[in-house]
Amino acid sequence: MFGFIPAGYEAFSTFHPVFLYESLWNLIGFALLFWRYGDRLLDGELVGLYAIWYPTGRFLIEFIRLGYTDIAGLTPAQWASLIAIIAGAVITVYRRANRVQLAEGR
Repeated sequence: MFGFIPAGYEAFSTFHPVFLYESLWNLIGFALLFWRYGDRLLDGELVGLYAIWYPTGRFLIEFIRLGYTDIAGLTPAQWASLIAIIAGAVITVYRRANRVQLAEGR
């Protein structure tokens, strides 16, 4: 048998292609954010929104990934995703709150 199969899952021969799910999530996010909002955002807002989009998908996809170690019910990747979502929200809120000053170059 090829590949890594976590203990307790030896009886299963197929698994979710989480790499495919994550790739599709990223393509959809790029299309939505760049083509829909790319020309209407200030510098940094697109980064902030993507910093919310990507880890949200990663957080959800981690629930179906096998063979992880959890910390308080979440994987380390999910904890990192939560931190990234908060950072993206802070960037986006800051950029929008200071839109007038940033647009004037202050």
